[in-house]
Amino acid sequence: MYFYLLGRGKEKDGHKLTFRESRYYKDKKASAVLAVVLDSKFWSDWAIVVGDVAPLISVLRIMDTNWRPSIGYVYDGIYRAKKAIKDVFRHKRRLYKPFTYIQCSKNASR
Repeated sequence: MYFYLLGRGKEKDGHKLTFRESRYYKDKKASAVLAVVLDSKFWSDWAIVVGDVAPLISVLRIMDTNWRPSIGYVYDGIYRAKKAIKDVFRHKRRLYKPFTYIQCSKNASR
């Protein structure tokens, strides 16, 4: 799903032409959706969301296997996820803190 959406983000201009050829083009609700999807802020926000969620999904995939991974392997995945989230926000603490605070508080309480 991630790679599908990533590919769609790069082809938004191509989808604009395809949408104009469709029968939904004249619908008022469709034009509102089109305005949101073609907005550059939508795509920059989308890239941030995908950049935050993708590392966490990789950790969840490690934990959702038939064999039980060692705890060190899981913690390494969590560390890498935190690092990836910090990279998405270019190491600006005020931006990435809400996302990493949840992980840190969960680990501290155990």
